Amino acid sequence: MPFHEYALYPGCADRLAKSYQPPFPVQAPDFKMSGSGLSGLALSDAGVWPKGYDGVMYIANPITSKVNAVRQHREGSGYRLEKLDDFVSCDDPFFRPIAMTMGPDGCLYIIDWYNKIISHNEVARNHPDRDKQSGRIWRIKPKGFVPPVVPDYTKLSSADLIARLGSKVVADAHLAWQTLADRRPEEATTAALSAIAGDASAAAARRIQALWVLAEHGQKVGPLAERLLADPNRNVRREAVNALRHLGAWSPHFEVLAALSTDADAEVRAAAIKALGEASVKYPAALGVLMRFAGPSLDGPVAADRRGKPIKVGAAYERDFERFLVRMYLERQPRGGRHVPRFAGGQVPAGRRTHVRRARARPEGRRSPRRRTRRSTRPRSRPG
Repeated sequence: MPFHEYALYPGCADRLAKSYQPPFPVQAPDFKMSGSGLSGLALSDAGVWPKGYDGVMYIANPITSKVNAVRQHREGSGYRLEKLDDFVSCDDPFFRPIAMTMGPDGCLYIIDWYNKIISHNEVARNHPDRDKQSGRIWRIKPKGFVPPVVPDYTKLSSADLIARLGSKVVADAHLAWQTLADRRPEEATTAALSAIAGDASAAAARRIQALWVLAEHGQKVGPLAERLLADPNRNVRREAVNALRHLGAWSPHFEVLAALSTDADAEVRAAAIKALGEASVKYPAALGVLMRFAGPSLDGPVAADRRGKPIKVGAAYERDFERFLVRMYLERQPRGGRHVPRFAGGQVPAGRRTHVRRARARPEGRRSPRRRTRRSTRPRSRPG
């Protein structure tokens, strides 16, 4: 499942959940993963691995000595997961895959704990089957695939690194943009990256990585990011919002961010709420813009969670999550409530007043009235 900042994942920090915080919908209602120690994830590179094996999430399962496989199907702001046949199985009792990653050569690397005993205190720590010295690293590559030579990225020119942005081998592309981000900005590099980020014909991943480097270099990406907010690709729009968020959105950005309240993608809308919410610390007027994202709650669709309890899914969940985010930021800025009606288009709708009530502030300079208490005239009893 995707990780959404501030979302409530059942079983994870349930005690910290707010009463009005919607639980994240179940992404795999049709199956359960065997074993209790799933400990590694790797997404195979699309266009590099053969069809049927590319774009698959491989999962290290040390309990069962297997590498499981799950395919993701995009549905709304989440995914529907499909369990595939196990990718790796082994009858060696010492095989314990605990971590995995896709390398910059397009191969899958598996870290093998190599230990027959994986319990805690159920088996004596000095048991001869406990291996405390050995470990293995496995490399898996498609049949007939010739891995490219992995360079020393720190020795590549900036032009060579830029050429690797958006590579089909994701690890290669990420190492390229991270190396570029570590370098001091140069005029030619900035110009090339800006051109890539604004090129609608370029691959989305390449454009996003160029935008990331510009942001890491501290470039003024505000005007560029604003243009990208209208891009047809949802990932480009979301990362453009995140660029404004980390840059520090301020009043000139509020209207373009407000227009995203009707964006078709839930992740874009949530990113805009976070950008406005964080901007409200310095610019309280952003709270009024936030109210445009607090649409009325929806009754459905609804589906059962793991315990059979009906919870909202799809558009209904997305709406409640957005309402939760808006309320969270309003509660963080209790003195900013006076900005809400003016920037929300006048009178706050009745369905939204619950978000605003706590945020309304007393006029500055006026102290809260103190309750007068009548002092008791009865003498205090002395101990003893």
